[in-house]
Amino acid sequence: MLCRVDVDELRHALGGVVLGSAYLERTLRAAFSALVGSKYAAVVDGRLTASALIEDCERLTRYHTGILAPGEGGGAGGVARLP
Repeated sequence: MLCRVDVDELRHALGGVVLGSAYLERTLRAAFSALVGSKYAAVVDGRLTASALIEDCERLTRYHTGILAPGEGGGAGGVARLP
């Protein structure tokens, strides 16, 4: 059975997804810059795709000596691992 869908509602929902995605990408770029710890990190992250940023952030958290693993203390301020 086909049902009628309001095009304006779909556009509104799609706009919400796009805004959420843009916010997530900005947050990811900020996290990358903080993990790298250099004032030039923004130059590097500007050319990376979101998937490359995620992979690089995962690698950086694995080898960064100032970040505790989950369960080793540090409270809620630690970096969460992505699935």
